[in-house]
Amino acid sequence: MGRRPFDTAYYEKFSIRRLPAWRYDKAQRLVADGKPPHPRRDDTAVKSLRKYLMAKEKLRSRFEYEDDLQYELAGRYTNLWAAEEIFIGGQDDRVRYKLEAGLLAGLSDSEIQERLPVEAKTVSIYESLFYNVRERLDKRDYIAGTVLADTFMAGLASRTPELTAKYFAYWGGPLALDLVTDCFTEAIQHPQEPSDLGKWLDEQFRLRMKTSSMIAISSMEPNNFNVRTLLEGYTGLLSLAHREAATTGDDNVINRAIEIFVTNNPVPVGDEADKLAIRPGPEYGRGAVEPRVNELVTLDEAGSTPDQLTPYQKGDWVNPLQRRIESTDEKTNQR
Repeated sequence: MGRRPFDTAYYEKFSIRRLPAWRYDKAQRLVADGKPPHPRRDDTAVKSLRKYLMAKEKLRSRFEYEDDLQYELAGRYTNLWAAEEIFIGGQDDRVRYKLEAGLLAGLSDSEIQERLPVEAKTVSIYESLFYNVRERLDKRDYIAGTVLADTFMAGLASRTPELTAKYFAYWGGPLALDLVTDCFTEAIQHPQEPSDLGKWLDEQFRLRMKTSSMIAISSMEPNNFNVRTLLEGYTGLLSLAHREAATTGDDNVINRAIEIFVTNNPVPVGDEADKLAIRPGPEYGRGAVEPRVNELVTLDEAGSTPDQLTPYQKGDWVNPLQRRIESTDEKTNQR
């Protein structure tokens, strides 16, 4: 049985370690090593990119200023030059990561063109040479494990705008992408009157709270205990929104909650505070029980223990004034 010939198409189709920029990486290696493209393994896209990179190096020696070189390349190669310009901007460049996120969200070339200052043909070239993902968008494990590997359970410290945009673009689609990149959505109507501003601000606040919580949670392991606080806050926000929607006017849920709190936790002031009954418990602290000013008067006049101090009277306990009187009498007798 003879050896099976190397099948380029099979390798390109099923390699689980193929990075999105595999064609660009290959063209760069060919130029750096000074080697021609492989007649069978390198497709037309790799060959054209290799020619472009070689021409770019030759033109560089002809121009003193970088701007002149870029003008020349843009005039000769137009969309290919534009695609490379976006790519070399780096992963933190907003145009680049929004374009790549748009590809992960399944947007067409023309739809991405409407969102970014790029031509549809540039988007097509960029996807082919620098972010080749469209043919594998249905392979969720590949996208998750190779393309978006850095986003999963990376922790809050590793979260970046780029990773957030790509993560939610793939799993949530174009609307989720718009939400996490700009935190605005067409679902919330623009305020038309001054009286609408309050409602608009409230809706924006809730939207940002929910979005921030979801982005943070997506950075952590599902069993991470830090997530619990975020979840509790988010569910509390949802509960508040639902209850508030059920009531309007002065009888809304916020006012009712404040009234209940005030009723259960009175904060008296002035004479009203002085008239409150003293209850045994944490009001006296955790140390020794010392009578208050109004209790000292009762101790001095009646010589008896006030009712509010009775729960603390145990065994041979006597009030402080009585101890002082007995101590004075003993000293007098000793003299």
